[in-house]
Amino acid sequence: MNHATKAALLSAVICPGAGHLYLKSYPKAIALLIIVITAIAVIVRQALISAQLVIDKIQAKGGALDINQILILVEDANQQGGGQLVAIATYSILGCWLLALIDAYRLGKKMPQHH
Repeated sequence: MNHATKAALLSAVICPGAGHLYLKSYPKAIALLIIVITAIAVIVRQALISAQLVIDKIQAKGGALDINQILILVEDANQQGGGQLVAIATYSILGCWLLALIDAYRLGKKMPQHH
């Protein structure tokens, strides 16, 4: 398997930046990893905030709710805030993934092949 294919597969299957690490393109790898890790942190943080809102509302209602009431609370918590931030973070991850895949392949093609 050539460098380009390996690098593209690493970026596609493992995470954005993995192909760049393989190709020893460390600044790009670090930049991609920082963006992806930051975006994941934003998504996790917002999920925790939403979960806490739901827990607080359940406790305020006495704790005895059926599943339909809980689903309504979850939907309300998701719509209260952070939706745009989560969307931006999600699109950032997807964009990095695509960029990393294409760029790792491109960089791999420029590397000399050894047999």
